[in-house]
Amino acid sequence: MNNVGISYEYAMYLEELPEDRLQTIIHLNCEVTAMVTKLCVPGMVERKRGAVVSISSAAGIMAIRSMTCTLPRRALWTCFLALSPQS
Repeated sequence: MNNVGISYEYAMYLEELPEDRLQTIIHLNCEVTAMVTKLCVPGMVERKRGAVVSISSAAGIMAIRSMTCTLPRRALWTCFLALSPQS
């Protein structure tokens, strides 16, 4: 089950977000989550069973300017899971 993710301490506009925090958010929310999922898939394929469950929110399909950095992650995972070969 994917429920990993970090965001801001409070809502802010992208131009207000420190660059190091932006890089950390993108790295953990997108790259690390994809790597961990990739590590789990071979075992599921070998056992011919299993599922990847990703918990997100409606924020992946609606624009909230003060949450600019977290929205793409939610949209990414919606598409990633829908388009994966095992779905």
